[in-house]
Amino acid sequence: MAANGKKLFEALGANWTLAFDVNALCRIEDRLGIESAQDFQRALQKSLSFRKLRTLFCCGLSPVATEDQAGEIMQELGMDAVIAMITETIQAAFPDPKGNARPNPPKPAAGTG
Repeated sequence: MAANGKKLFEALGANWTLAFDVNALCRIEDRLGIESAQDFQRALQKSLSFRKLRTLFCCGLSPVATEDQAGEIMQELGMDAVIAMITETIQAAFPDPKGNARPNPPKPAAGTG
């Protein structure tokens, strides 16, 4: 469970935190050329290339995490686990007005497109 919008996990012999806070969302906008919240939601509903999925994961890790590190973590954990972590953390980042994770938030769609 992503407590307080953060998912703590271990990979590559280190502790990591995945979080999609405002700064992470701004990094995503910058790196993927997304201009609005609606564009972000549409991007998550499309099939994402491995490169875009890695960028999305990297942006949620930390401002100093590299895309190579993100890719190595993804390789270690497996794509299904990483997609589940991203989905869970994005849900926690966009709570409803009562503070609950939204039941149907955008989920990243893995693919080659």
